[in-house]
This record gives sequence, structure tokens and C-alpha cells, in this order.
Amino acid sequence: LSNFSNWQIESIDVDGKADITSTFTYPEPKHFVWHPYQDTVDKTKAKLQEYLTK
Repeated sequence: LSNFSNWQIESIDVDGKADITSTFTYPEPKHFVWHPYQDTVDKTKAKLQEYLTK
């Protein structure tokens, strides 16, 4: 980890939709929650799997 010159940094993100609603754990008051879009979750999981199998 002392030499980063050969590293290639890549950014991965997951997109989703924000909401204010009750949750199973805390029904009241309503809280900010985030619902990820499954297609972006799947793409991110696949990319992480690529890194793990290198």
C-alpha cells in the first residue's frame, strides 16, 4: 500500500428514489428512506464480483 502509482481508481454508484415513510422498526414518526433501483444494484454487484475474482 505504499505505492499507489499502478492503481486505477473507478467509481461505482447505486441509484434510487428517496421517500419519507414509516419503517418496520420505527412505524412512527416517518423517516427518510431510500429505495435503490434494482438494476443499479445488480450492475454494482456484478462489478464487485469482477474485482473479487481477479
